[in-house]
Amino acid sequence: DTGATSCRDCEAGSYCPVGASAPLPCPAGTHINPSLLVMTSKDDCITCPAATFCPTGSDDATDCAPGTFSALAGQSRCERCPPGKYQDASGKTECKTCVKGRYCAEGASA
Repeated sequence: DTGATSCRDCEAGSYCPVGASAPLPCPAGTHINPSLLVMTSKDDCITCPAATFCPTGSDDATDCAPGTFSALAGQSRCERCPPGKYQDASGKTECKTCVKGRYCAEGASA
């Protein structure tokens, strides 16, 4: 605020570098660090583990849904299983090979 004589508290779910004019969200692939009362750098954000994803500004990691996977940590979205593969569970790092004699389209969950 123009003419302000004090700083505002940093908003939950954001980090506030020294001199910031507004709170900043954690970058994609990371989420807030719930063990810190105040986050002052994007380095305070926690990298999302494999099998999860974190869009920009995430409070926590979200498991990949059935039909998708995330093999690497720090992802902003999960990848769909390729044709010939499937994943019937959530929170997985890879897809399973389709059963012989069955057809599995891209993103198959069964």
